[in-house]
Amino acid sequence: GGGGGDASVRLLSTLLTEMDGMELATGVLVLGATNRPQAVDAALLRPGRFDALLYVPPPDEEGRLAVLKVHTKHIPLAQDVDLAGIARDTCNFTGAELANLCREAALAAVRENMEDAREVAARHFADARCTMRAPALDASVLEEFAAWMTTRQRLTS
Repeated sequence: GGGGGDASVRLLSTLLTEMDGMELATGVLVLGATNRPQAVDAALLRPGRFDALLYVPPPDEEGRLAVLKVHTKHIPLAQDVDLAGIARDTCNFTGAELANLCREAALAAVRENMEDAREVAARHFADARCTMRAPALDASVLEEFAAWMTTRQRLTS
């Protein structure tokens, strides 16, 4: 009988086998993404598998504003909503967290007035912020990522 560890080993083995077979395929690009790079098995990072590593930091203020605009494009906003201010106040939020903030603000507006929710106001964004967990990324996590990337670059140089 196998536990979760056995399943992980089988999954990794299958993935490695499939990736090794990709060397013969032309026009195939395999991308992977993780928010825990230090937990990636070293076998995945050897040459011929994931050859290049790219650190994508959380969006800066301008990027956060762009993400907020995308996720509020179809949401009627009250005049008191300051997306630039929200972008300024959401340092280290990921794109997913910003999308969730917009969804939660819209839900707060609906909960407030089920019959006639016409627009999402600044207070709904404030309410959503209060109910959300802190951003997954903080200074210590970002430092860990930077240290991991520095170590990986030294090992592969």
